[in-house]
Amino acid sequence: MTQKLLKIALLATLGLGSAAAAQNYQLTIGDRLILDYNFVDKPKEMVIDLDGNIRLSELGSLTANGQTLDEVEELIENRMLESGFSGIPTVSLEIQEYAPVVVTGLAEKGGQFQFFPGMTVGVALAMAGGSNSLQASGPQAEVASMAAQRRSVDFASQIAATAVQITRLIADRDDSPLPLVMASTLREIIPVSDATNLTAHLEGEQAILVNNRAAAQELLAQWDKTLADGQDQIDLLDERIVLKQDLIEQLEIEVEKTNALKQQGLATNTRTITAVQRLADEREDFLALQTTKLTIARAISQTEINRANFLSSRKSDILESLQAARIRMDFLQQSYRLTLNEMAILYGSIDNLSAVTGGPGLSFALGGPRADRITASEITEATPLFPGDILVVKTEIGS
Repeated sequence: MTQKLLKIALLATLGLGSAAAAQNYQLTIGDRLILDYNFVDKPKEMVIDLDGNIRLSELGSLTANGQTLDEVEELIENRMLESGFSGIPTVSLEIQEYAPVVVTGLAEKGGQFQFFPGMTVGVALAMAGGSNSLQASGPQAEVASMAAQRRSVDFASQIAATAVQITRLIADRDDSPLPLVMASTLREIIPVSDATNLTAHLEGEQAILVNNRAAAQELLAQWDKTLADGQDQIDLLDERIVLKQDLIEQLEIEVEKTNALKQQGLATNTRTITAVQRLADEREDFLALQTTKLTIARAISQTEINRANFLSSRKSDILESLQAARIRMDFLQQSYRLTLNEMAILYGSIDNLSAVTGGPGLSFALGGPRADRITASEITEATPLFPGDILVVKTEIGS
């Protein structure tokens, strides 16, 4: 099937209807595009990244997620003109491959699957090997199931701890007031089996946050005092410099008068030399004051740089830790799902997990940029999937 026919079929599936509406498809993260424009010798391939952007070495980053092909072409043309391109922009953008559908959770073989028009939840589940229904029995299965249960409890505990760590890092990043309050989106991913430990986890992470903030505030207070003391010194030096300038001006007048009197024979050489020497001494003191002021100003500048670098480094450390915690959370969630999958195999089917978790059986959830189009309770095997959808095959964890 050609790209044009594939696009028309896709839009019919999405409810856009006709070939005339083909250009109305809104791009999404993971779509693979082919771009041909004035700045390249041959068409180049690119993928819409996790930030929803395409990145062009010649033009920088441009937002593509949620845009149509025509809108992105216009963005590229405008960026070319803004960058100084003097000709008539020629831009051609096509979809090479739509974003894959991801199947995860309690499926036989999760992973990425190429999207095609007409794909439904049931079709994706079948492509992923269906739900597990292989039964194991005997002493070995019992031992294996106990080990899987222990791992599931361990992963549940780590998920809860990581969720609270993420809560603390977000509060530190945003300088949010205490006490720590976990977002509902984080609470929802914590297995019920470990939800009761949240209070203890939150208290521990809050103590870490309080200690980190106190240490940072103490260091900042020291820098602020250094800056204030330095400014006070500069203010005092400015006052002394002004007085010194006035004195120098008076001495310059006195030297002129002494020289005039000497020419008239009314002043001795000693008086003239004394006046000149005093003027020279005051000028030297003036230069010393200027030098001292410059030294203090440089120290203030370096202190301001150190303070700014500390704040920047602290913010960077928080963001890096937050990213690492989120990556760890993804790993833990995947490990937890795999453990449930293993337990489903050992207990005979996903439905039989009620013996372990109290769950009612197989259900689905959608993630991805268009996931809000339907609520979880409305998702069935007949629900159409869109490019970039993440299908989570799961079982409810009962109390």
